[in-house]
Amino acid sequence: MNLLANTPNFTTPNFTTSIFAVLACTVVMIVGYIGVHYYNCKRAWQLAPALHTWLLENFALLDTDGDGLITSDDIDRHWQTAKAAERYQKAEHGRALNNDCKMAAYARYFLCDIGHVVKTIYVGSPMNGCMTGIKVYAINVADVEAFPEKALLRYQREFPRG
Repeated sequence: MNLLANTPNFTTPNFTTSIFAVLACTVVMIVGYIGVHYYNCKRAWQLAPALHTWLLENFALLDTDGDGLITSDDIDRHWQTAKAAERYQKAEHGRALNNDCKMAAYARYFLCDIGHVVKTIYVGSPMNGCMTGIKVYAINVADVEAFPEKALLRYQREFPRG
């Protein structure tokens, strides 16, 4: 009994099909990146007014250490507190806390777009000696005030036809 009798005869791909496959994968990745980038720019522009208002109203609450900067740790702490409180509150008050959780998540997601670099941490590899810089972002009141216009200008600059 020959088990390989009914299997198709696969030949090795030639150079043309290999190049076509590489080009197709490259085009798919570029189109996917442009689509995600367009969505993120548009979403930042759409959420900018609401996020601006929420950040200004809750700036003192978010700035737990009182240094005038909101970092990702401050936003994460507020999100976890609101999420924990949301579980134990009534439905009416829970909706306001749910909005807090959503806005904190958006602020965390757009932290690099809203804020500025406050420091850079360099991490080195002991194996090959390469250094990598990690930028730490934070938000101050001036950043929050400028965010709606900055988001609109970025969207118009990168996607002029909308």
